[in-house]
Amino acid sequence: MTIWLRLDETRLPPAALDALTTGNSVPLFLGPCLDSGPVEALPVSLPSDRGPENAAAGEAIALTTQTAANHLIGHSRAMQLLRRRIEHLAARPTNLLIIGDRGVGKGLVAEAFHEHAHNGAAPFIPFPCSSWTESSLRRALGEVTKAGRRATLFLDEVSDLPLAGQTQLLAWVREGPFAQAGGRLRLVASTAVDLILRLVQRRFHSELYDALVGSILRVPPLRERLEDLPGLAAHFITRFGARHGNFLRGISQPALEQLRRRRWPGNVRELEVALERAVACAPGPMLLSRDLAL
Repeated sequence: MTIWLRLDETRLPPAALDALTTGNSVPLFLGPCLDSGPVEALPVSLPSDRGPENAAAGEAIALTTQTAANHLIGHSRAMQLLRRRIEHLAARPTNLLIIGDRGVGKGLVAEAFHEHAHNGAAPFIPFPCSSWTESSLRRALGEVTKAGRRATLFLDEVSDLPLAGQTQLLAWVREGPFAQAGGRLRLVASTAVDLILRLVQRRFHSELYDALVGSILRVPPLRERLEDLPGLAAHFITRFGARHGNFLRGISQPALEQLRRRRWPGNVRELEVALERAVACAPGPMLLSRDLAL
C-alpha cells in the first residue's frame, strides 16, 4: 500500500503540475495539507523505474486535515486528550508548565494554549531561556508590559534559566504588571528536566516554581503516538518539497514502516530533520525507504 500526500497546487509551478498530471491514472489528492478545504482527485502517472517498492500503485489515502491551532498534527488518543486538556486549561485563569522530552513540540503546545486563551487577539512573546542575558529578558518583559496586560509570555526550557535570570523574573512576577493583571497575562513555561530535582539541588527558586505551576501539561513523546506518523510525514514532506522544489507524490509503505520501527529519541524534531534531508535528496517520484538515512 502507498500513502499519498495532499500537495498544495498553488505552490506548484505550471511545468511541475503538468508533469504530475500526465499519464495513466492513480489518485493524487491536491489541496492545502493543513487546510480543511475540498479535495480534488487528479490523474497522475506512476513510474516503476525505482524497483518493486515503487511498482504497485496500492490504495490511495487522503490524509485527514488538521484544524487544531498551530499545526498540532495527529489523531491518536494521546493527541486528542492533549487538545482537550489545552482547551480546558486555557479557559481558566491559570499559568502553565509544559513538560516533555526535547523535540516533542512544547512550543507548539504553548502557542495552541495561547490561541485558546486569548482567541488570537493578544501577543505571544517567546523567550529562549538558554540565551538569557539580563538585557534580553528585560526587553521581553518590556514587550509584555507594552501589550497592555493581555499577553502570553512563553519561557522556553525554563530549566536553562540561570539563578540570576530566575531572580530577575521573580521580581517581575512579584511586583510588575503581571501581579495586577488578574489572569489576563499568561505565564507559560516549558521544561525537559525535572524541576523538583532542581529545587532539591537548589538550582531553581521555589517561589518561581510555585508561580509557574498553576497547571501542568505533559506532551507525549513520538514513540507513544506512532499512529500519527503518516500525518506528520505528509506534513513535513509537503513543506520540504515546496522548500526544496522537490514535489514528491507520497511515501511508500516500506518507508513508513521504517519510520515506525525507529525509537525517535529526538521526537518530532528528529523526524522533521530526517525527512527534510530525505526530501532534499530523493530522486522521486515518491519517498522510498532507500531515501531515508536512518
